[in-house]
Amino acid sequence: MNSHSLNPPNHLANASSPYLQQHANNPVQWHEWGKEALDKAKAENKPLLISIGYSACHWCHVMAHEVFENEESAVIMNAHFINIKIDREERPDIDQIYMDAIQLINGRGGWPLNIFALPDGRPFHGGTYFPLKDWNTVVTQLNDLWMKSPSVIYEYATKLTEGLKANQNLNVQKSEWTESDFQTAINTFKSRWDLDWGGFKGAPKFPLPVVYKFAMHYDHLYNDAEVRNWVVLSLNRMSLGGLYDTVGGAYSRYSVDEKWHAPHFEKMLYDNGQLLSLLADTFMLTQDAFFVVKIKETHQFIVDEWQSAEGGLYSALDADSEGEEGKYYCYTWDDLTRMDLPSERILKYFKLTQIGNWEHHKNILFATQTPQEFAQAEKIPMALFEKELQAFLNTLKKEREGRIKPGLDDKILTSWNALAATGLLKCYAATSETHYLATAEKILDFIQQFLHVEGHLFRNYKNGKAVIPAFLEDYVLYAEALTAAYQLTFKEDYLLKAHEVICHVLQNFGQTDSPFYLFNADQEGELFVKKTDLGDDVIPSANSVLCELLIKHSYYFDKREWLTMANNMLQSIHSKALKGPAWYSNWLSAAMLINLGLNQVTIVGHSNACIFGNYWPNTIFVGESKSIPLAASKFGAQSGYYVCTNFECLAPLFTTEALKEKLY
Repeated sequence: MNSHSLNPPNHLANASSPYLQQHANNPVQWHEWGKEALDKAKAENKPLLISIGYSACHWCHVMAHEVFENEESAVIMNAHFINIKIDREERPDIDQIYMDAIQLINGRGGWPLNIFALPDGRPFHGGTYFPLKDWNTVVTQLNDLWMKSPSVIYEYATKLTEGLKANQNLNVQKSEWTESDFQTAINTFKSRWDLDWGGFKGAPKFPLPVVYKFAMHYDHLYNDAEVRNWVVLSLNRMSLGGLYDTVGGAYSRYSVDEKWHAPHFEKMLYDNGQLLSLLADTFMLTQDAFFVVKIKETHQFIVDEWQSAEGGLYSALDADSEGEEGKYYCYTWDDLTRMDLPSERILKYFKLTQIGNWEHHKNILFATQTPQEFAQAEKIPMALFEKELQAFLNTLKKEREGRIKPGLDDKILTSWNALAATGLLKCYAATSETHYLATAEKILDFIQQFLHVEGHLFRNYKNGKAVIPAFLEDYVLYAEALTAAYQLTFKEDYLLKAHEVICHVLQNFGQTDSPFYLFNADQEGELFVKKTDLGDDVIPSANSVLCELLIKHSYYFDKREWLTMANNMLQSIHSKALKGPAWYSNWLSAAMLINLGLNQVTIVGHSNACIFGNYWPNTIFVGESKSIPLAASKFGAQSGYYVCTNFECLAPLFTTEALKEKLY
């Protein structure tokens, strides 16, 4: 038994986060972020030691075992600091602020993120992973400086805070978007494409679904085969390589190499929700059944591994099991021998060898061809190879049942659930399979029932409680999912609820001196910097999603002032987006909706069957309705499809063929 397990629980014992609970028996006297800890620091005149991570973070676990379970380290930390542990997934607002700080200090960031700050939260020093030999020296030296020369620390904290605040001031110079901007952005992408392995050149490689969303939207408008082929290549490589769990389904967070071979094995809901969207859109473009298989397997994984009894989805699976990264997913030659080695064809297909295709003589299932491509290349019957392949995967799956699973992060987050719901709704649109709709609606019902408490939306849910008020990301991604659900069901409550959520955002998250919206409304005034979320990263920026919603809902509800607001946001981000288009991809998609047009289709006297199986990123649909302004004027009109663009309407179309011809 580790000595730390004998310690009485610290202040994290009742935390809602599984990550925080992992540290509840550390000898370090951790606190949760909040008024109590901040007031204690001010009363005792002690600096804050803030450590930020998440449950699936490998190096967070390493530092926890080496440092935070160490009695000597704990004695120093407890004597001289108020120690605060933060789950970055529960509090992305705080994480973003201190990540910006560490990048100003060191020029780079990552997790675990360890920050030393004044009692009021302003940072003065920090880093990422510290080995034990360095950690005790650092905390001792900083305490000495605090005791002997506090003015030096206060001066540096003041300058660093000024730098953080300056980063929030965009010095906006509004400029108009032109059609050539989108070609410029695509050409920037093309200069960095990896045409062998997909994605962008170099390593590590992240899936970044938002980048492909823009690329596909661009291809839809300009019929650029190069773009289409790159998207298909990228998704194909991701889905064949080690990034994808061929045995159990679902994608890991990123690949450490350029070939998507060796992943960092943690699985995150936000990745898989967005990759479901990408799979669905790509299938609609290509009709390649390989992508339907990945949809089916990923959905099954989500339902089996992450869906709670109430219908919400858990957050993540750890990268580690039994203290070892990837152990659950990899196979040594001895493992394969015990299971009766597969045929030479299977060994060749997955690049399995006696010495291993990865580190420590381990094998990762890694293919470079679809089963159909491999069978054709090897001149063997497809049915024979598929049967052999499925038998092998079934054997591996059964063998896995005896392995110790990676740790489950069973908190439920609103924004991540919304991303998954949107992805599943797209899968329903692509395949017409109603079980994807059923799972999506169950998620939306869960959010409404358990995360809407007395009229307020919350970010997290665990053990029957929702305790953290929702951030901008939660509101807008929830509204996006509700809007998508309306498009496919024509259930008015979904669209009206989405509209209500957007109105709440406009009333509570705005800034008088900026067209953009705060990530955290911060009604309690606990943050020393007001953070505005602008960059599209592994999750699209909350502001870019809001911008898209304002465009779409301006047409649904005849609110032209919302279109003006969206255009103001886009003009203000224009120059920044063109300097780094890969990090502003969702803004580019939103800009195309305004500059190149958003089709509005009112369906009268017909079902919405025309929507299914068709990739129309620049079109919204509305059913017959008296309460939705876009449809109200057509209520009782002649049966047909009424297409409008930019508040101008065309003559009605009377067949789905005519509609498809118009929209394509």
